[in-house]
Amino acid sequence: VAEENAQNELEFEAISLGSNNLKAKIYEIRVRHSATNTEMIIK
Repeated sequence: VAEENAQNELEFEAISLGSNNLKAKIYEIRVRHSATNTEMIIK
């Protein structure tokens, strides 16, 4: 049971890390898009 719990914890951690990376990427894309839009407006 302990091994199974450890495995589940690792998987959960991997999922959490994955979602954090995804959030960071989405944020990065949003920032890049808003920067591009601002540049277009300025031009």
